[in-house]
Amino acid sequence: MSILDTRYKTIYLDFILNKVNDIDLIFSISDLETSDFYVKVTKNNEEIDLSSFKTVLWILKDDGTTDTKDLVQDEKEPGLFYCNLENKYKNKIGRYRAQILVKDPNTLEQKLTKSIFQYIVTDDIPNVENPEAPSGQINISYDESEKAIVFDCDAIYDSETNTVTVEVG
Repeated sequence: MSILDTRYKTIYLDFILNKVNDIDLIFSISDLETSDFYVKVTKNNEEIDLSSFKTVLWILKDDGTTDTKDLVQDEKEPGLFYCNLENKYKNKIGRYRAQILVKDPNTLEQKLTKSIFQYIVTDDIPNVENPEAPSGQINISYDESEKAIVFDCDAIYDSETNTVTVEVG
């Protein structure tokens, strides 16, 4: 019995088999904190425990730039990762391609899933009304390896008051 929350779609990827279920992951440019899905990673169709590995979602944006998002395996189901795409991973209308990279922290070996999946960010009516309006949030974190505070900034625009509000998450 899977623990998957049926409200969210699931992408299935494999390290050996070239498989990806062809589901539509479509998010609106103005969606805030609502771009959730699961990724299930297997090896030759068998469950694998990746909890001791660093698992990274690599995203290729429509403009050719890349971004990464660290993923954490579910505690109860091997190879299952919950993913919530924050605004920086879907901040422009277009097609995004993604792939999972798993790294062994002890041997530095790394392996990519055989398959690549995609998600699409679409325009919507509020964005058409004011397409230049920024939206989103600020994420502040500390990067231990760089010994630096990292700011990931967006903002929420209110067209009625013509103000920009910054939220710290």
